[in-house]
Amino acid sequence: MAILLMAAHVCMDVVARNLAATPLTGTTEVVSYWYMVAIVFCTLGGVQARDAHIRVDLVNIAIGRWRSAPRIDGALTVLTALLFLAACLGLVFYTGDQALTATLRAERVEFTSHALPVWPGRWLVPLGFALTAWVSACDLVRAVRLVITGRHSIGHAPAGPDPVGPDPVGQGAR
Repeated sequence: MAILLMAAHVCMDVVARNLAATPLTGTTEVVSYWYMVAIVFCTLGGVQARDAHIRVDLVNIAIGRWRSAPRIDGALTVLTALLFLAACLGLVFYTGDQALTATLRAERVEFTSHALPVWPGRWLVPLGFALTAWVSACDLVRAVRLVITGRHSIGHAPAGPDPVGPDPVGQGAR
């Protein structure tokens, strides 16, 4: 949603600048203090939920053949989920304190004709980290369940070989 709003805002600014020779005041500030913050931080939880973060699998390479054991996989996931959850919670509290300070100061960007409040956008950062922490806590619960039972949760099994077999044509459609 923020990407669409940002695109529309920038397009209106370009149209106003080219047709009326008067750009919209504060477009750069609104984009940088509101839209970009929402795009970056409010999507972190979704990236974590899809397991789309960049990974360096040094431990997996080191333990090699034992990696296929679900309980070892679960133990590694418990460790990484705990570390990630701790980091997210620390960032929630730190950025929440920064957002509270900005709110109490009524942080804004001053223009000649008006002021643009930027303090509400500061709350998007701890919100994004809180959502990411929630997803990481859910990952932790799934990983603990895997360590205890030795079975993956439904819908969260690791990607393996395609049960249908390779695509004979190589086009992705069967």
